Amino acid sequence: MQISASALFFALVTGLLGAWLFLWQTDKQHQDFRVTESRVACDKARFDSDFAGSFGHASQQQKDRERAACGDEAAVVADRSKSEEEAHKQGQELKKSIENALTNDQAQAQAQQQATQAAASAVAATTKAAVAEIKK
Repeated sequence: MQISASALFFALVTGLLGAWLFLWQTDKQHQDFRVTESRVACDKARFDSDFAGSFGHASQQQKDRERAACGDEAAVVADRSKSEEEAHKQGQELKKSIENALTNDQAQAQAQQQATQAAASAVAATTKAAVAEIKK
């Protein structure tokens, strides 16, 4: 049994075309699966957020997850920058209050140190006077 060159060429082209079609179809199915998977994730995130919101427990993190799962990246970024801004402001206020507390503590410590030095000087003077009395 002899196979002609044209039959071999036809079989090779058909095989390559079949392989390409199989791979293309598999890739398309995979893309469809990813789209379906992302839709399921979006629906789940929405359900979780709505369910928690119905009990009054919806957190910003759940809302961010919902937006991220549903592809609303711009809203997530805007919310993050807003919350980062608020955190920065709170950090600045905390820093100012700590600096004020340190300044007050330093002033109190300095006043205590001066009072201690004055008391030590008074004790030294009293001791000196007592020693002078004893020597008389």
